[in-house]
Amino acid sequence: AIIGSGSERDALLDVVHKSYRPNLIVAASEDGKGTDIPLLAEREMLDGHATAYVCRAFSCERPVTDPRDLETLIDAGITHV
Repeated sequence: AIIGSGSERDALLDVVHKSYRPNLIVAASEDGKGTDIPLLAEREMLDGHATAYVCRAFSCERPVTDPRDLETLIDAGITHV
């Protein structure tokens, strides 16, 4: 799940779309409020920065705001963002 807008959100999405990952699921929202998408529900930005929540098997890693940290989590084999 990616929460936020603007260039920070775009930088996180660029990491997600960097290469073909057939098992990756992505959901994005500006604020995570008022959505029927469970992956986005109650997700918030950290300290006002676009934030990625990386999850697998119904468990989420600590949210990240840095695209390099997101890439590390994805490269570690985590399959739902």
